[in-house]
Amino acid sequence: MGGAWSTGSIQAFSAPAFSERRSSSALLDKGFAALERDFEASNRRLDVAERTEDFPTLPVGRSSPDEADFDQLESPALSPQHDSAANKVELKLIWMDGSVIQLKVSLTATCNDVISSLHRRGVISTGCPRLLLGTSLLEGGTCLSETGVSDGSELQLVLSQPCLNLDVSDNNLGDTGLEALVEGLPGPLQRVSLLRSGLCGKAGGRAVAKLMKASPGLEFLDLSGNNGFGAVSLGDTGIDLKALAAEIHSCYSLVHVTLADCSLEGFLGGQQLACLLYKTPNLQRLDVHSNNNLGSTGMLALSSALSALRRPLKLTGMTLEDTGLEGEEGGDSAGILLHQIPFLTSLNISNNLLLPAGLQALVKTMPDTTCISRLDACNIGLPCKLGLQEADFFRLLLEKCPGLKLVESEGHTFD
Repeated sequence: MGGAWSTGSIQAFSAPAFSERRSSSALLDKGFAALERDFEASNRRLDVAERTEDFPTLPVGRSSPDEADFDQLESPALSPQHDSAANKVELKLIWMDGSVIQLKVSLTATCNDVISSLHRRGVISTGCPRLLLGTSLLEGGTCLSETGVSDGSELQLVLSQPCLNLDVSDNNLGDTGLEALVEGLPGPLQRVSLLRSGLCGKAGGRAVAKLMKASPGLEFLDLSGNNGFGAVSLGDTGIDLKALAAEIHSCYSLVHVTLADCSLEGFLGGQQLACLLYKTPNLQRLDVHSNNNLGSTGMLALSSALSALRRPLKLTGMTLEDTGLEGEEGGDSAGILLHQIPFLTSLNISNNLLLPAGLQALVKTMPDTTCISRLDACNIGLPCKLGLQEADFFRLLLEKCPGLKLVESEGHTFD
């Protein structure tokens, strides 16, 4: 196999600082384990059901924690007065798949006590998670009372951040090969490249989902070139993103996805992209170049689906190069899509035959104020010498993009 493993640098966790009793929705601001509880509650079932458990103090003198009716979260050496209700707090533990465990625990318990108890009860089946409060990883032997934890605090259960990179591009793995690879992974992955790996249809989507579930800290995923060429079934084209999304909980770690040349076409292609974006709430960069049959129909389908989302997309970079956007209709659909991406700073619309009418439609349709600082617009059918009409487009573009620093449009000059 021509694939390669590599070990990347381990970076610090990125997660929001949040105060006592803040709701889970407050974690949307940043952090790969951030949660969107309202949206998730209506769109999926949790693998670990939300529950409330009270872990009583182990009476002094009991020889083993295993003899307790419930899991022990306090030191056996504690004196009886520490077992007061006032010394207990209710915490919300949030696993990386979004599931929630609520429990009452003594502040004299350690972080290791909490983790061990969850392991014994089967709430955590594998791995060695750590507790994260805000941006701080809590030391295992530290008492909760010394960590700043208080009643109502939200703690995240996170695995050590992965540092493995996997590139198996240009290997005809198919869905069965990828599933076998997942079974033999030595640990969770941070970056994965599966270019031209023979993945297609629903089976391909489900196989990628298995890989994502095995790597809850995955940050980068490239599925380019999996367009169904050479598929056994004539009905299969590219990876079915809807089937992929149906198999996973929200992937909070993923920040960059490339889906170039994946046979995303028209209305269904737009809907499939929306399914993926629903499940990747912290995605920052999306590249769908060379899906040249996506077109304005796909853009409008994507916009329509995203308009029902109760949170703004966090995308800051989007590549729509060579996606079949043509003329006024293509420009108009791209402008409509920008209303759903308020934080976008970089947009690439190169190699789409927009022509002056399409550029005008794009600029007129986009929001009155955007965050765009870079626009790539090479080979979009503009004349080499731009006249007054094109100058008006760019003047309006500057008004709507006050932070615009670069327009890449090679070979054009103004008269």
